[in-house]
Amino acid sequence: MKLGTAYVERVHDRDLAGTRTYAYNTLGFRGPEFDPDATFTVFTFGESDAFGVGIEFEETWSHQVVCRLAAARGIAAEHVCHMNFAESGASNAAIARMVLTQCGAVKPDLVLIHFADFERTEGVAVDRGYLIGPWLRMPKADLAVSEVTHDRGLRDRLADQVRRGRHWLDSSSREQCLLATLREILLVQHTLDLWGVKAVAVHRDGRFYDLAEVTEHPLLGPLAALVRRDFLLGATLRTVSPASATSEDGDHFDAVAHAALGEYVAGALLGVAPPDERAPADVRQRVGELVRDFYSELPFNFYGDLDGAAASVRANVIEGAYPDLHALLRGGQVRRVLEVGCGAGWLANTLGLHYGVEVEAVDFCPQALDRARALAQHLQQSDRVRFVERDLFDYAAEAPFDLVVTLGVLHHTGDTAGALRKVLGCARPGGRVYLGLYHEPGRRVFLSKLRGLLESEGPAAAAAEYGKLDHARQRDERLLDSWFRDQVLHPHETQHTLREVMQWVAGTPFELESTSINRFQPLPGDLDALYAQELGYADRARHVLEVEQRYFPGFFTALLRHSG
Repeated sequence: MKLGTAYVERVHDRDLAGTRTYAYNTLGFRGPEFDPDATFTVFTFGESDAFGVGIEFEETWSHQVVCRLAAARGIAAEHVCHMNFAESGASNAAIARMVLTQCGAVKPDLVLIHFADFERTEGVAVDRGYLIGPWLRMPKADLAVSEVTHDRGLRDRLADQVRRGRHWLDSSSREQCLLATLREILLVQHTLDLWGVKAVAVHRDGRFYDLAEVTEHPLLGPLAALVRRDFLLGATLRTVSPASATSEDGDHFDAVAHAALGEYVAGALLGVAPPDERAPADVRQRVGELVRDFYSELPFNFYGDLDGAAASVRANVIEGAYPDLHALLRGGQVRRVLEVGCGAGWLANTLGLHYGVEVEAVDFCPQALDRARALAQHLQQSDRVRFVERDLFDYAAEAPFDLVVTLGVLHHTGDTAGALRKVLGCARPGGRVYLGLYHEPGRRVFLSKLRGLLESEGPAAAAAEYGKLDHARQRDERLLDSWFRDQVLHPHETQHTLREVMQWVAGTPFELESTSINRFQPLPGDLDALYAQELGYADRARHVLEVEQRYFPGFFTALLRHSG
């Protein structure tokens, strides 16, 4: 690579036709220069399919995703900084290394990854790295070495790399390759989660985590179970395009295939993934077990004693925090309420005490429900509030409710869209659903700050910083600890937008009635104005966290009405 100089070539890898333009920036990567002032930043990583051998840069699947997301956000594609760090022949080890180094230097808003097939790795000889793959078995590898006549040292080094690479290929089993692939994928998934960087990936071999040789293997199976389906999608360039969709070099995919994959990935990011990509029951179960175990250690919003919890219920902050919910409850239309994910019972008991409604409160954590029931008895609300131990996906309401409330819960399931569909089904015609979810733009800023500190200085430093920000809970150490764990240490969460929720709701009898995105003001005639307003929440989060030094988790609500 000619570092420091932008340059262009007409042939690359196996594409020798000379009909495509491969333009490189001064960093040596294909595509435009890095723009630190861009509205939105996307990093792409992968091998030749992500690089786009045989097609123009603008035709690559990742650039198609960038264009779709830019349009959805109401910004021009040229205002998005898209850095493509893909390299022809890259192995999953090389891809993981590149993700960690580049995202460790500059945290993007979104990462797109195209993982390579199994039989590749990255080697190191003396102080130089090199790529290992099936091509080293081919005669042309020896031919390429023999053609280096101008530099004997270089020729010897290349010959050594070919020899080492062939030895690895000959000695490696398929199981070893599968293990290496899972290791690199999980490393990337976990690190980006820790850094608060949103990411989606595809794999050249598709749903490899569903292969019987993986799922039934005693070592590989538990690892495959940790791969999130909302991170590693199941489509490939091969599965979304016609069999004939190859580029001019005959070995890679053409613009038609890339456009199809780009549409698929963008759809997944915008919440319109096809039904077969929604989380299956086994994924929901695994995530559910992980989350239940987490809350069993210390339930969320857990006060040091019942008196403190009861005082919080009596204070009733619903009017100030959720004025649209308060107005609905005061309006006399609500008699029966379902709360999904009630935790230690703060909201359920608040609804019973202050609004006189009957509440059925569901949660799957017995430790949280024990406290919730004790709190209800302490407040003399046991006759109004009924607690049910059940997983949402296994819950069946005896009759539909006037109002279903779920605050800060569905993004901790293994299938947020599926969980919302379940919740919507519990409301009667004319009833409401009150939904609260982590908001992707603002939440990303919060996670980057707190989880970045967690990674660099450890949990004590992250907890201390969180304690400085969360002024409302500083007086109760147990309560503060429960919030810190939930907000910073939680093992599974996803982040969403109002636009995404409304795409999930499309086709149902529900319509938006109010939202915190515009601070509960009357809705504009065009929801696009709300979607544009969402984009400013990242800047708002930075201001609150850095300038005002206050807690800002990145959270939004939506009141949905059943129009039937």
